[in-house]
Amino acid sequence: MRGWLLAWAALHLPASALAAAVASSEYNAAVADVVGKVNLVLLSDRMEAIEATVRSAYASKRYSSSLMWHIFTSLPAHAVKETLVEAGVPAADLHLIDMEGAVKSLIRRGVVPVWRHAHPLNLMRLYLAELPVLQQLHRVLLVDDDVIFQRDLEALYYETVDRGKLLRASCEMYSFASKAGVTWLNLSYATKSYGDTHFIGSIGPTAYPVCETGSDDPCAPKALEPLLTSLQASINGNTPRTLRDEVAWNFGVALLPLDRWREQRVALRATRWFEANSRHRLFAPDSVASGLGIPYLLFAGAVECWPEEALLDGLGYVSREDLLLSGVQDLKQYTALHFAGPAKLGTQGLTDYSPAAMEPLILQHLSLAVARRQLDVDAYGGYGGIYYYLPPPTPPPLTPPPPPPPPPPSPIILNPDPDLSDLTLASPPPASPPPPTPLDYPELCEPGSCTGNPFETCFYDPNCATGGLGCAAGGKPLCRFCGFGGYIDVQCPG
Repeated sequence: MRGWLLAWAALHLPASALAAAVASSEYNAAVADVVGKVNLVLLSDRMEAIEATVRSAYASKRYSSSLMWHIFTSLPAHAVKETLVEAGVPAADLHLIDMEGAVKSLIRRGVVPVWRHAHPLNLMRLYLAELPVLQQLHRVLLVDDDVIFQRDLEALYYETVDRGKLLRASCEMYSFASKAGVTWLNLSYATKSYGDTHFIGSIGPTAYPVCETGSDDPCAPKALEPLLTSLQASINGNTPRTLRDEVAWNFGVALLPLDRWREQRVALRATRWFEANSRHRLFAPDSVASGLGIPYLLFAGAVECWPEEALLDGLGYVSREDLLLSGVQDLKQYTALHFAGPAKLGTQGLTDYSPAAMEPLILQHLSLAVARRQLDVDAYGGYGGIYYYLPPPTPPPLTPPPPPPPPPPSPIILNPDPDLSDLTLASPPPASPPPPTPLDYPELCEPGSCTGNPFETCFYDPNCATGGLGCAAGGKPLCRFCGFGGYIDVQCPG
């Protein structure tokens, strides 16, 4: 417990209650790390975004609060630090960590990250507890670089994390709503499940119903959900309620009890989920879906929601009208604003990051959202995964190319030698045609060929020979899996 709180508790609580409070406080790491500083972790290669997030925190903090930033980046560390110090951030509050060096430090500890994403910064957050540079920390606030702060951060940093939970995060989600001819994206708090958010973590395969013959809607192979349940018990060591019923959440600002992560070996679990993803093709390895889909599986049943006023999510997509119709009248009530979505808040040239100075910029950003949504409707059908990923239109039928013209006859030079031992060819004889492969039969992997679902894409299951998931998908004789990647089919064993 912090000193003043412990003194108050000693005067006002019975001995038994005091002991319980102290134990709970210690378990939740409410003792200050690094001499009372609020420790924040930021992973980013975007200098403008780093500056906006960091400077907004200083513009919003109380005088008595002390911040410590642990910034992981592939940018030159000296350049990042110099930019922030010139902007007024105290040099003593900055701890710059080279991303490549961080990975090497994990490997030296015997922790080998499985990078199968477009950028490892998106997945390093799952290994934070094992990094030598963070070993002295009991907890951190993990902050995305599209977050703007409006209030002091001590209240978030010292929030409790209930036993059995591994992080606190935002549980705000949006879904389309309509009334009296008006349609908007409606904000809800802790009511949407994995099954309601098809994009976040590409949970669609979990949320979709099991494929039936002739289905025209998104659906999942019959073997997928039992597989996820089995992996959940094997890797996480627990069997929560059905995955599709778990409360949906997002990063943005997340409180991580690193001491608990170390106790429960979260880094090892993460590696096992990455390996399972590589084996079973749950998410395309280099997709945004993988970046949040793996955490959805890793932390299923172990996420505690922030209070509503902690963070407002989805501001990279929703409009001011969406928020007003959702009952959000005042943006200043939130400690943090998360611009999750395709449109980030532009802060180039900004010198004042205080809430009062940034409010007009934020409102202007939100006023453009309706036009932006109309322009991007083919790429983004909604925020929070409602229909964020739309499949490409079905390509026209493939017509085989015309056969190439026959090659001209090769000139032959004859030698009088009767056994033709000196016979030579001006060009080598044509090679034998290769045996046909599944790629010669593109119709085998056309959308809809696996389950009758036009939203599918075929995956090759490397475990086909042992009767892997692909052989069970849709009851087809070809080894395949329906998801978001482009892989070929192979014949399943008889």
